[in-house]
Amino acid sequence: MIKIKLWIRQYGKMLLQYGVLPFVYQIEKRKNIKQRFVVLADSHQEKMPESMLLFSQELKKRGYYVKTFFFQERGIKGIGKMISFMRVYAQAEYVILCDYFLPVASCRKRKETTVIQLWHACGLLKKCGYSTTDDIPAVYHGNLFRNYDLVTVSGESCREKMAEAMRLPKEKVQALGVSRTDIFWKEGYQKSCRRKFFSLYPEAVGKKIVLWAPTFRGRAFQPYVVGETIIQEVEEQLKENYYFISHFHPHIKQKKKEQQKIMELLPAVDCLITDYSSVFYEFLLFKKPVIFFVPDYETYQETRGFYIDLRTLPARWAQRKEELLLAITQPYSIEEQLAQRDCCKTYLSACDGHATERILDWMELVKVQKKGRSER
Repeated sequence: MIKIKLWIRQYGKMLLQYGVLPFVYQIEKRKNIKQRFVVLADSHQEKMPESMLLFSQELKKRGYYVKTFFFQERGIKGIGKMISFMRVYAQAEYVILCDYFLPVASCRKRKETTVIQLWHACGLLKKCGYSTTDDIPAVYHGNLFRNYDLVTVSGESCREKMAEAMRLPKEKVQALGVSRTDIFWKEGYQKSCRRKFFSLYPEAVGKKIVLWAPTFRGRAFQPYVVGETIIQEVEEQLKENYYFISHFHPHIKQKKKEQQKIMELLPAVDCLITDYSSVFYEFLLFKKPVIFFVPDYETYQETRGFYIDLRTLPARWAQRKEELLLAITQPYSIEEQLAQRDCCKTYLSACDGHATERILDWMELVKVQKKGRSER
């Protein structure tokens, strides 16, 4: 039954992709491109994703006109949002994404439009894109990333695998950094995050703060997490000296509204527990203990797979409750800190507080180059 629903869903997407959306685009592209007109789009969140927030602010400072399309609706409402996007897509000078976005690939875009993917993940961990059938099923035809002009990644070592995952030439994947990480370098940001945390959770004062931030399993429309019961048991056992807080992937429906975003939580906590989430890499920037809690590691490795052996990364390892308890309470060593530093140099070399500036400079350079070619 699940496979039948998946096939119906995918073929419905293909009908939309190859029929309705291209038709709308062809009609609207008869109009001229609007100079300095930027469209920010995402179909996984209803408001601006953290991955786009700084970028949007800097676009406006440089005098760009910005229009946003953020929605999670499916069915008729979702189709309506996509059609509205196609109308502005046909006239946009730039389109900015931070995740998979079907409408962008639904037709061959006009040359005057530049599409930039501010990929939402740092480093390389679990397989994505065409490297795994979990993200893009075999029934989907075409290349979801074919209209991309630029994909930004956190370090030079990530370029080759990301190009492979998106079936793009390597030159389209550039180590310009991940825009959202720039906020960590803003003066006073880390201290303000910690102050906000304790104002929201005064019961945590005097305790070690532990963040559990797992990724989701399954597909985006049928997500689930693993290990929550064990986390709750460990939390109960350590509650005298440790305060636990959870943050789930956007695909997982929250049991209660979170009061702080993940970018505010990372500077505030003392220890991160994750599994296959790229949040591992971002937390390395703070040189604090990280634990891979992976009770389903063997299964996940067989079904989805990884770009890198998790055991080679500078994080403690736990698959059972007893191992997790030890990993949380054991003091962090100098050797572990040095290993984190080296990992940062390898996978986060372009996350230095200036990624947004570099990406915007790239945009403006490309515009000059396109203008030069058109005048020849």
